[in-house]
Amino acid sequence: METIAYLAAGYGAKEIARELNLSPRTVEHRIETLKRRLGARNVTHLIAMVLLAKPVRNSGMSESRGK
Repeated sequence: METIAYLAAGYGAKEIARELNLSPRTVEHRIETLKRRLGARNVTHLIAMVLLAKPVRNSGMSESRGK
């Protein structure tokens, strides 16, 4: 769920990977898996589906984005 929260906050796969201490490929795989499981057509659709189903709260995301 952290991955979705970061996506909803505007982070890209590389930024999410850095924040979660994962490889960018792992993050991309997580995103693709979530899209497939939820039937989302793209990342925007995935975020919308999750936000409409359950609010995503800030899960301790770093405030240092873009620095």
